[in-house]
Amino acid sequence: MKPELYPIQCMPIYKDYLWGGDRISNIYPNHTPPTNYCAESWEISDRSNDMSLIANGEWSGKTLREYIASAPTEILGTACKTKQFPLLIKLIDAKKDLSIQVHPNPETAKERATESKEEMWYFLNEATQIIHGLSSGTTIKKFQEALEDNTLAALLQTLCVQPHQAVFTPGGCVHSIGAGNLLLEIQNNSNTTYRIHDWNRLDSHGKPRELHPKNALHTIDWNPPSSSPFLEPTLLSSSTEYKIYELLTCHFFSVEKLTLNGTHHTELTRESFHTLFIAEGHLTLTWGTGSQKTEPGTTLLIPAALPSYTLFGTGTVIRAMLPKTNTQTYS
Repeated sequence: MKPELYPIQCMPIYKDYLWGGDRISNIYPNHTPPTNYCAESWEISDRSNDMSLIANGEWSGKTLREYIASAPTEILGTACKTKQFPLLIKLIDAKKDLSIQVHPNPETAKERATESKEEMWYFLNEATQIIHGLSSGTTIKKFQEALEDNTLAALLQTLCVQPHQAVFTPGGCVHSIGAGNLLLEIQNNSNTTYRIHDWNRLDSHGKPRELHPKNALHTIDWNPPSSSPFLEPTLLSSSTEYKIYELLTCHFFSVEKLTLNGTHHTELTRESFHTLFIAEGHLTLTWGTGSQKTEPGTTLLIPAALPSYTLFGTGTVIRAMLPKTNTQTYS
């Protein structure tokens, strides 16, 4: 028996890393971490050690993996090559600087028998600066010497960011999210991070966090492309009631931004699921005979075989899916 197909909302998984703050629960009252202190809220996660539980409907209380296993193609889509949800959706509150780090790209991940990782950041209502990439002419020798001399900051590229901007961070790019940023992160389903430098700070037990310099040096892309990491929205469709922009299509996912002041209807083609993050506004989502009111901070998973869904209201939505071929039509 096939499961009922409806928009799934998961219970957030909260992470209390030492750099986190209190804005996730303060700005989004539908988030209630055990304490007000919260670095990350994993909105949709299909990780064995961090498995989302479904919060609504027929499958409430079941794991996301159980739900997908009941009808993988209907939920994930015909374009999905796995029976595991292929993305990881997070909210991140950086009260302090994150570590300087790097993730593997597909090539270096294969060499080291680990997971590659690419991520997109969409900055919410508070944004400051990020570290993204290395200064021109940085070599592995200069990098190693800077690590030894504690002068790494001189080789890092610091960029100012503004609310509503989006940035792409491919594997191999040295980066850090700076203090003061609140953002949505969309990434492929991976948790491989190599820390390079952690600002000489100590954890709650008075010990430094583990660093991974050897893995990082092997993973860094020493000849990165010269293109800007800032994503320029491309208008896909518009009417008097909505505008749809493409932010990014990469190897693992596509991301769109929807601005609504009225009604937007989407018909799916069974190729890919959609995820929706309500960044601003109060919207009503309808599908078939179902309806749900949403508020800012809501994240939803739309099964690929759901024929269509409609959003009504005024607000901003960040929508993710598998890399686009022909996953939806607009009306």
